[in-house]
Amino acid sequence: MRMTLAWSVLFLVVLHVQLMACSLANANLRQDILSSYDKNVRPVKNFSRPTEVRMDVSLRQILGLAEREQVLTSLLWIRMYWTDEYLSWNPVQYDDLDNIRIPSADIWLPDIFLYNNADTWQTGELATNTDVSVTSEGYVTWLQPITARTSCKVHTGLFPFDSQVCDLLLGSWSYDGTEIDLYNTSESGDISSFVENGEWDLLTVAAQRELNYYSCCPEPWPNLRYLVALQRRADYYLFTFVLPCMASIFVVLGGFFLPTNAAVRIQLNVTVLLALTVFLMMVQESMPTSSGDVSVIGEIYTTAIAIVGLSTLATVLVINLSENDRPVPAWIARYFSDTPSKKIGDHGATPSSYGPHATNGDLHAQAQSNGYDSEACGHVAHAKDYGNDASPPCCRQCENLRKLLGTMQNHYTNAAKEQLRRKIWKRVALLVNHCLLFMMFIGTVTAVIFIFAPVIEKSNRIDPNSNNL
Repeated sequence: MRMTLAWSVLFLVVLHVQLMACSLANANLRQDILSSYDKNVRPVKNFSRPTEVRMDVSLRQILGLAEREQVLTSLLWIRMYWTDEYLSWNPVQYDDLDNIRIPSADIWLPDIFLYNNADTWQTGELATNTDVSVTSEGYVTWLQPITARTSCKVHTGLFPFDSQVCDLLLGSWSYDGTEIDLYNTSESGDISSFVENGEWDLLTVAAQRELNYYSCCPEPWPNLRYLVALQRRADYYLFTFVLPCMASIFVVLGGFFLPTNAAVRIQLNVTVLLALTVFLMMVQESMPTSSGDVSVIGEIYTTAIAIVGLSTLATVLVINLSENDRPVPAWIARYFSDTPSKKIGDHGATPSSYGPHATNGDLHAQAQSNGYDSEACGHVAHAKDYGNDASPPCCRQCENLRKLLGTMQNHYTNAAKEQLRRKIWKRVALLVNHCLLFMMFIGTVTAVIFIFAPVIEKSNRIDPNSNNL
């Protein structure tokens, strides 16, 4: 038991001594290499040679893309590697210590800026709040996490089925290509630890090295451009805006199946028109105020409003035809009536079988059917023998009956003509209603095809190396 305790104490003492020696070696190394170090001087002994800086960007998360401000907010891990010729040492002299951590503010750093920085509170320069790792050969590794707000040209022509390509442009601000030679470590950014976004799907992060020449300076200026290709998840907009709009259109088209004289059809169209206008205002609040691009969802709602407006005009036309009080032209009556092709709807008197040209036989038969005895009247067939002023009483009753029956016959004939006229106009209104419904349906389908054709065409096509989608 005592032997075990003694070995434990000895182990702890040796470990403590080694840690003290390592800490002392670390302190001595830091003091030695930084005592005469000038962080304002580019770390090369031959100034004719550029400092080669290699960079890699790891995209951790897309925090948001503001379409109206056209600003992409992302969380990045930037990794830079270069060789500092003044930060090398012999590990044997420092207890085989071949790696050391130094505050980044104590050594020379490449002045890398985000050229397309859109943050009003920052200049785009990488902060110096992390340490750098330095090996005995002077190889420096600097890992820097930043939250970047960069400008991004947003194309809303296919919104909400759009794809966007935003770039991150990195480069030195004061050193040209003869002093800092900037390279990317790989052809694409690191997305192995990417955290998914609820609105955007990350497609690719492509890296490009560019050499730019400016009018002020003849030297080349190397930049690294990382192209972040994003695909919008359209489920939210599809179920919140697109499907209700399409449902409203079908509700309006369904109004054509209501009775042709139903005024509630106009109320239905006006209600749907107001709802579509409110939805369109909600969508436009998040869109950039640009006249160059008209979004798909804007085209959908504009088309829907046009369809509802035309449907309202069609409804007014159908109701007007259904309640028309004008006579039916002969060419319309020829196709919509079973009567001979003549103008229907004039309310003139119609000759009756009991009018002035009625025969004595007709009067005799009508008199007998109404309880009059023709024999008692002295044979109606010879009533003409009495003359106009000497007609028997029964003949005067027959004359009154003849006039009454003629008036009733005229009334029933005119009522039948009026009913036929209304029936024909309703048939015309129904036919026009069906034709307009067919035309509105064909127009709706055609408009939907034209609107969604670009979406279908570009659904599986995206060029990460292009910023024009």
